[in-house]
Amino acid sequence: MHARTVWDAMRSHVLTAAGFLCLLSLVAACSRETGSEARRPDLILILLDTVRRDHLSTYGYHRDTTPVIDSLARDGLVFERAVAQSSWTLPSFGSLMTSRYPREIFPEADGISIPVGNLYTFAQALRNGGYRTISVTSNPYNHEIFRLMQGFEHPNHLGVVSANDVVARAIEQVDRAIGGGGRRDDTPYFLFLHFMDNHFPLDVPRPYDTHFPTLDGLPHDASMRNSLAFGAPDHAQGDDFEIYRSHTLSLYDGSLYFTDSQLGKLFEHLRERRVFEDAVIVVAADHGQAFWDHGREEKELGLEHFQRRGVFGLGHGHTLFPELIRVPLIVSGRGVPSGRVQPQVRNLDIAPTLLSIAGIDDPGFAGRGVPLLARLADGTLDDLPAYSETATRSAAQWTVWDGRHRYLRVGERELLFGDETSDLSDFAASEPETLARLRRELDEVLRFAAPPAEARGEDLPAEMLDRLRKLGYVD
Repeated sequence: MHARTVWDAMRSHVLTAAGFLCLLSLVAACSRETGSEARRPDLILILLDTVRRDHLSTYGYHRDTTPVIDSLARDGLVFERAVAQSSWTLPSFGSLMTSRYPREIFPEADGISIPVGNLYTFAQALRNGGYRTISVTSNPYNHEIFRLMQGFEHPNHLGVVSANDVVARAIEQVDRAIGGGGRRDDTPYFLFLHFMDNHFPLDVPRPYDTHFPTLDGLPHDASMRNSLAFGAPDHAQGDDFEIYRSHTLSLYDGSLYFTDSQLGKLFEHLRERRVFEDAVIVVAADHGQAFWDHGREEKELGLEHFQRRGVFGLGHGHTLFPELIRVPLIVSGRGVPSGRVQPQVRNLDIAPTLLSIAGIDDPGFAGRGVPLLARLADGTLDDLPAYSETATRSAAQWTVWDGRHRYLRVGERELLFGDETSDLSDFAASEPETLARLRRELDEVLRFAAPPAEARGEDLPAEMLDRLRKLGYVD
């Protein structure tokens, strides 16, 4: 469906959003100048680590994994074709927080590095624009050493903990931000939550670990929680494989259902405090996860698992295939219209969208994304070109998606795929003009999105390396 068709289908709602966006800017200015009691919306960004778009029930998954998130989706906007700017957390998260390409902020493309240069995150822009900024996070890359959490007045980095711990601290922080039982002041808050429950190894609490059935009904073993078996594509078939796969997906889907249930507790608390309706809530993911989707193609291209030699079709970070960079994106809440949006968007559009909703135009924030709700409101949202990158010991990779085709560069090799399904049929030979056009587009990005001038950042301390090693990012 074209953007104009979406606009026609939602005209009355989107006009409300357009009026809301215009009014928001006026209210923000009046509030600063006159102390008006009108308040800008609270903002909540929920980042689900390692969550595939096609495992959320609102995107058509056959299991009811996300009933709470589905309720947000029914009342808000579901972006059908959102693309992450990398297939593993550090570059993807860096791009999300700055609305810039990973190559612009990381000195080393092929490893774990600390961003360099003069970073300016959208959390800084929100804080400078009058928001209380709060984070409750559980991913090691949220640590202050990586410089991507700049701008949070109240950072709460808990280490790798479960969703219930994240939500418990979030409730505590929100209560502190809005005060006691009396009337709130005029200051809105921005709450950022990063959940790690779907990242391997899957430590799913009971009864969520068995909420979804397996083929044999037997207990999960430790290997299934890491999902590293059957990494040889020729072996990923037969009854034993199907049983193993059913256990892995039961654990993965159970983790998602558990996180969703904890979000339900947070939203219920916000309703009890009568602030749920004041918020705009965004649900996103940094990247997906491969479950034997394209093992044969990965082996043919020599793209091994991020850290496991000889393993193909599993994990993340090692390819730019759809299962890793096509991610969920849902925006719901105060003033947001409802509907399903077909034009392609990017994770780097999240920050400009939230700043636009907040009525903040900060010249210090030099993001490359666009405000999605504003584009929807004026009917100008078409497919946005999506650029993504990753680099592992296998090969440096770049991709550009134009909404119809996916151009992939793996080292010196070029491939061209269609964009309608996850099928990886190479059209490079049959569509040379499209191949040449997308090659030029990618080369243009590589020219204007210059890497930082500094060669490298500081070394990571041993404690941080140990945390990353446990998650499979470091040998």
